[in-house]
Amino acid sequence: MSLYIDYEMENGSHISRQYYGLVFYLSSEKSQADARAAQKLLNTPEAIACRKATAVEFTADTIFDAQVNGTILPGDVEKAAESAEVYDGYGDTFDPKYDFAEFAATVQAVEKGELDVYSANWSLTPEEAAELYTTCILPDMADGTIGTVWIITDEEYENTVYNAQISMDARVLRGNNENRGYYAGSIPAYYGTNADYIYDYFYTVPTVNSVRTNRWLEQHGVILRTLAETSG
Repeated sequence: MSLYIDYEMENGSHISRQYYGLVFYLSSEKSQADARAAQKLLNTPEAIACRKATAVEFTADTIFDAQVNGTILPGDVEKAAESAEVYDGYGDTFDPKYDFAEFAATVQAVEKGELDVYSANWSLTPEEAAELYTTCILPDMADGTIGTVWIITDEEYENTVYNAQISMDARVLRGNNENRGYYAGSIPAYYGTNADYIYDYFYTVPTVNSVRTNRWLEQHGVILRTLAETSG
């Protein structure tokens, strides 16, 4: 992996450092310690904010598509189907009200210890997405509990990260965006007739520690399961 760090000094100047070809051997205690130190640095609120910065402001007026995709267990299917599209292991839309045989077979597989999972997609309105982003995700990012990256994908990782993804697309008229600038890691594309719009995309994964985001999602019917719960 490569690591780029930009320091903003108190006098407003910048110092940049780049590290290339970083390799961590987790069988080595020293290398594992280095990996954890790098992971801690990458998950500071400042680093998260830099990675997740956008060139377009995400508001109810700019967001045009938003959704939450999650992996759920068979026992979650009926509840999830009340507010989401549910897909079986083959990617086909699944409705427990009608697909009785498949649902019963899956429940039996779970009872036998042959864990099966489903995926669910919750669509959000622009207003819902803006509320989630502004009042929950941004404060959780400031606390360092969402938008994190993991170099060491151990048991802690499996039990901390939810098997769910929040994604949003936004756009603004090109002439309305002069003051936001462009940020590393979020390069907007120009589309539409005569490149009228600037588009940007936001993506993140909740964790058990992102309490504001999790509370909002659960209040809106989203079922959250950790990677450990859905790994089989």
